[in-house]
Amino acid sequence: MKYIGSKRGISKYILPIILNNRAIGQAYVEPFVGGCNMIDKVDGYRVGSDINKYLISMWKALQSGWIPPKEITRNMYSKFRDEYKSGNAHAKDYPMIFWDWAREKRAEGHTVFVSEYNAPNDFKCVWEKIGISSSLRSNNTVGGDKKSTEKLFKLL
Repeated sequence: MKYIGSKRGISKYILPIILNNRAIGQAYVEPFVGGCNMIDKVDGYRVGSDINKYLISMWKALQSGWIPPKEITRNMYSKFRDEYKSGNAHAKDYPMIFWDWAREKRAEGHTVFVSEYNAPNDFKCVWEKIGISSSLRSNNTVGGDKKSTEKLFKLL
């Protein structure tokens, strides 16, 4: 699935690093599951999450056998878009909450990796690839063909 922030193009590089020391029976947890472009390549126990409640509802419905419509009318699209915009799909303080959550998981003994352009200083860059093409510019606006440096960080 095409999705803003998708890791589809770099999953072949970063998944071997992330899964290298994964113990038998250990869960793979993806807090920004988005289009499922990484988690679908992982075997075993997996947990996907996302702040977008509509996206998670769609994935749950698909798991339960829902077959999406082959065509969506402009009226249907407008209705769903308006519902989405009126909800609290993205909280302003979510980035700070996420980094604190990652630190809590590390304190519990979990290994934490984050694929982002930047991370706080207690995260060490363990992989980077220059020249990743993206439809999302660094100021989070859509459009153009921005080349960026994607990085994989590990919380120490």
